[in-house]
Amino acid sequence: SQAALSGERDAGGAWQLRSRGELTGFDPTLWFAGLREGAWRQGPNRLAGRWQADLQGSSVTAAPLGAPARLLALRGQVELDLRHSLLAGVPLKGHVKLDGGGAGWGVDADLRSAANHATLQGRFAPRAEDDRWRIDVDAPALAALQPLISLAPGAAEALRAPNGEPLSGQLSGQLHTQGRWPALAVGGNLHGSALRLGRLRAAQLKVQAEAGADADAPLSLQTAGGAYAPQN
Repeated sequence: SQAALSGERDAGGAWQLRSRGELTGFDPTLWFAGLREGAWRQGPNRLAGRWQADLQGSSVTAAPLGAPARLLALRGQVELDLRHSLLAGVPLKGHVKLDGGGAGWGVDADLRSAANHATLQGRFAPRAEDDRWRIDVDAPALAALQPLISLAPGAAEALRAPNGEPLSGQLSGQLHTQGRWPALAVGGNLHGSALRLGRLRAAQLKVQAEAGADADAPLSLQTAGGAYAPQN
């Protein structure tokens, strides 16, 4: 594994930060003591990939900026590749690209875990109403994700079935948004089969939803299938 980091700052407050690096067989539990307990110990954990980042910005502003404006003031690119990796014994690979070469930031991410696949495309725009995001999920092997979910105690607890049954089934769908909170329009659909997800049980599950950005806009929600198991 190797990493490089360099930075520059001029008298006017403008700065530039560059980083390059590569991981080969990296095990985070060997570097962070907090990860040596619980589910992290099950392993194996071997991360491999590379990253590169070039960022430019300025510390001089005419007025205090909020978080969105600070992010939009940055320029540059960030790219991350994850390949032939294992986390909690689950295969992982993916690619993430953040493009801030023009106005706003474009985001393109692709992640695969075992047979499961998820993508994220979107744009964080100078005008809030121009934000666009889309998430697509195709997860025919949810059970393969159980070791990963166990690494996050909060998520593991939320998805734990009353009788202790593990996550299983198939799930697919997409979510799209336009605008920025609180003026956010949302729509999407979700399909599941042979699903065990926390207290939810469904031989077949279908959900479709649409909601406008206006607080008075109607909410359209359609569901079919599914049942909740009682708590013990």
